This record gives sequence, structure tokens and C-alpha cells, in this order.
Amino acid sequence: MASRPGFLTHGLAAVFSGAEPERSARLRELRALALCILGPAHPATAAIGDAVDNPDAVTAAMVAIMALPAIPKRRLLGAFATLL
Repeated sequence: MASRPGFLTHGLAAVFSGAEPERSARLRELRALALCILGPAHPATAAIGDAVDNPDAVTAAMVAIMALPAIPKRRLLGAFATLL
């Protein structure tokens, strides 16, 4: 099962691999959803916020999202999918 998080992270990488304006816009949308669903003090929300300005932090944000428990992760990614 150790390879499963990498597989999921790789799937999210396609969403954030576009040109800079699109990538940062998607991350801002995801951060706004994370603020509503997870709260401002959650580590995943902070990781997504860091990734908005720093392209090198996108992988850490994806790992933080994949580390979420199933229900919050499903809520966050489901809400995000409706925006795409």
C-alpha cells in the first residue's frame, strides 16, 4: 500500500502542471475550499497557501492533501472537482 499515496499524488499533479497563471488560480481556489472545509489552522490549508506563491511547494501540498482522513479529503477534492 505504500505506493498508493504516490499514485494519488501523481494524479493531482496533472491538475497543477499547467502554466503559471492557471496553476496559481487553481491553488487559490483549492485554498479557499480548504479554508472552508478544514479551517485556517489546518496544516493542509497552510501547505496549499505556501504552494500558491512557491511552485516547489506544490508536491508538499499534494502530500498534505493525501494525508487527510477519508471524509475531509473526499469533501475537499469533491468540491474542487466541481470547479474544474
